[in-house]
Amino acid sequence: MNWFMWPHTIVWMFFISEISFEWWITAVLYAGETPVIDELVKESIKRNYNLTKGDFIYAASLYYVRVY
Repeated sequence: MNWFMWPHTIVWMFFISEISFEWWITAVLYAGETPVIDELVKESIKRNYNLTKGDFIYAASLYYVRVY
């Protein structure tokens, strides 16, 4: 339990903040909403769930198939 008490608390707060920041950056940069993905999911979301762009938010990635 000593690892969770002062002064180790500062290390734990820094560690948790760093991990949270990395997850946030990943979500915003790599899985955030973009106009390209908006166009790709718009028809499917409308057809399957009857929702428009203002009715939902999403996290997605756009994958490309490599053709050799």
